[in-house]
Amino acid sequence: MKLLCGSGQLQDSYNEWRFTAKKDGEPIETHGVDYYRFKDGLIVEKNSFRKFLF
Repeated sequence: MKLLCGSGQLQDSYNEWRFTAKKDGEPIETHGVDYYRFKDGLIVEKNSFRKFLF
């Protein structure tokens, strides 16, 4: 993960990813980002955002 910012006990970070597969012989590609918020070393929030690329 790449650290975005940090202050005191609270930190935010994200993980960018790409997924590729085939469906009915056609390629599928998805690009996404997972956003994490940490407090005291534990994940307190996680959001995922994705975009299908055709």
